Amino acid sequence: MGKGGIIYTADNVEDQTVKVAADISTQVFNNFDKGLVGLAPHPDFPTNRHVYLSYARDGEIGGPVPIYNDLCPSGICFTSGAIARMTWDPDQEILTNLEEIIVDWCSGSTTHAMGDLRFDSQRNLIFSAGDNTFFSNALNFGENPPNRCPFGDPNDPESGGVMQCQTPAATSGKLLYIPLAELNAWTRGQPAPQMRELARGFRNPYRFAVDPATNGLYLGDVGFGEWEEINFIPPVGSGPVRNYGWPCFEGTLVQPSVQSRQFTRCEALYRNPETHSRAAFQYTHFDTQVGNAVTRAGGASAVTAIGFSSRDGFPVSYRNSLFWADYTRGGFWAVRRNATGLDWDNMQMMVDGMSQIVDITEGPDGALYVSQVWAGIVWRFNAASRERPVVRITPSVRSGSLPLTVQFSSAGTLDTTGGALTYAWDLDGSGQFAGPATPGATFTYTGAGPVTVSLRVRSSSAGNPTNVGTVQVFPGASLSGTLSFNVSDWAFAIGDNIRFSADIRTETNAVVPASNFQWQVLISHCYPGPECTNTANCHQHLVNAYAGVAAETLSAPDHEYPSDLEFILRVQHPTYPELVQTFTRRLQPNFVNAQVTTNPPGLDVILNIFRYTSPVTLPNLQNGELSLDALSPQMVCSASFT
Repeated sequence: MGKGGIIYTADNVEDQTVKVAADISTQVFNNFDKGLVGLAPHPDFPTNRHVYLSYARDGEIGGPVPIYNDLCPSGICFTSGAIARMTWDPDQEILTNLEEIIVDWCSGSTTHAMGDLRFDSQRNLIFSAGDNTFFSNALNFGENPPNRCPFGDPNDPESGGVMQCQTPAATSGKLLYIPLAELNAWTRGQPAPQMRELARGFRNPYRFAVDPATNGLYLGDVGFGEWEEINFIPPVGSGPVRNYGWPCFEGTLVQPSVQSRQFTRCEALYRNPETHSRAAFQYTHFDTQVGNAVTRAGGASAVTAIGFSSRDGFPVSYRNSLFWADYTRGGFWAVRRNATGLDWDNMQMMVDGMSQIVDITEGPDGALYVSQVWAGIVWRFNAASRERPVVRITPSVRSGSLPLTVQFSSAGTLDTTGGALTYAWDLDGSGQFAGPATPGATFTYTGAGPVTVSLRVRSSSAGNPTNVGTVQVFPGASLSGTLSFNVSDWAFAIGDNIRFSADIRTETNAVVPASNFQWQVLISHCYPGPECTNTANCHQHLVNAYAGVAAETLSAPDHEYPSDLEFILRVQHPTYPELVQTFTRRLQPNFVNAQVTTNPPGLDVILNIFRYTSPVTLPNLQNGELSLDALSPQMVCSASFT
């Protein structure tokens, strides 16, 4: 499925000619983290042909759709969430009859909304929802900006904003379930089935997986300022609702900006720490080592994918192992089992250098299917992946005027069986591997038109396993042009209107039509320093996407300091649609230094989410939000201050 609302189907796991099974993009609000994010076939599928969906809905509860058409320039757009189902038509191979079973989860933010949904072995449909609060430097408790859905319980003044996670009457920040029998009995026009609460106290429970060995759940909760958590939730019916702490806690630490407000439910957790369920595994944003691997850190982390291996796609030592991924650290890990359960102390990184992973799912063949969101790639990993070499080809250029000289590199090619590799190139697209027998090659093209270049790699291991990789180049074709903006670096503030446009031409100076344009605007959030120059410490969030326009206007969104905006334009060549070139421009917002003092000096203050001793000076994006709290009471020089 695609986050934008398109669901695909294929005949089997080897079939790469995927077909569109359904397009519900007008229902779905696809912005930032929101979109179509969960899909689960009925446990008796295909005998029962229902398929269940979880998505952010492009409209308010009870209101029409679409309202925003995926665009939210201000960052404040009131939408809702939906649990829905569709029916598989095996004759036409499409999904039909979208039925929204539950419409709930009022949200004014563009993130922390609907999450995963899966059936457990007891045939309960389990689904997760984030705290649905405004996403900014500070926590929101139902106050400004004007919030049309501030309180989880209208009669409870302590249930606003992020505190919905701790409010029994609210559905945000929870893991919920519906027994299958009630879903089977439901028909359109009836009241929605009752949602039962399985667990509470989550910030952004984007992904979870059912443990095939215990039927319990392992859930990744994306952290705020410091801690990432993987939580174990016992199976349905195992006992009372567990509380995992957010926003009173992040990880095992008290959240200072919440503690300062002395909310009744949080105070109860602080007084009775045994009622706070601790994570099965947690790590800080600043840990450089996770498991057996040293990874990029420096403040950027997000646990965004969890899955299990229960079949024969991996060696038996990996049976019922848990796999999880970090969106920004660029890889995924395996947690195998020992005699007592999952062995978190001997966690192993399986793949490095693969960022933006948002899903890990076991396929019917026992392989793990790993999805990268912005690249739009699904990777397959299994033991059979080691049976032949992995081939990578990188051209120095893919297009340009004639004559075009291209250098080809095979960097990243490897023999997973441990043998030595030999190489053979087909550089002219003739089908004959008559090129040099070297890891790299150079060729000069004198004729125009696309050429498919192939590299055949053979291993010296038993049976001489062989694989072929390909890449296309386009001699004589080119795309060139400029991206234009009405602002420059360090010269705009949060809320300013940024006008951006593009003028792209082909090799004949023909103007590429706007219909060939695909824009993405991302926030790059980095640590540390005033500029996002160290990409190893950066992660990205989608702000907006625009298709088929040459110019558009965006209100500069707020985020934590330091952050910048990255404008990405992908242009498809009008003659050679396989040739897609990317144009990129980053813009740095201005920042100011916020100075905070107290009387007397030396009192502790909470700026955004961290505690400081005054006086303190902190940089912040110009016109951006900065939250200020203070613990009360405090002692300085034997005197009490409130």
